[in-house]
Amino acid sequence: MNDQRTAEKAELKELLSELESRTKAVDKTIAANMSDSAYIQALRAVQNTATKVVDQANRAR
Repeated sequence: MNDQRTAEKAELKELLSELESRTKAVDKTIAANMSDSAYIQALRAVQNTATKVVDQANRAR
């Protein structure tokens, strides 16, 4: 059980890191005044990662 929780925590930390990275990418996109489609694509990536984080956190409970 502890091994599973440790693995889940590690995966959650990895997902949180990915979320942070994708959020920074959105900020860079906004700063660069990129097209609407690039902004939407970046936001979708953040949303997908955030969903993974929530799902993993729920499984870890």
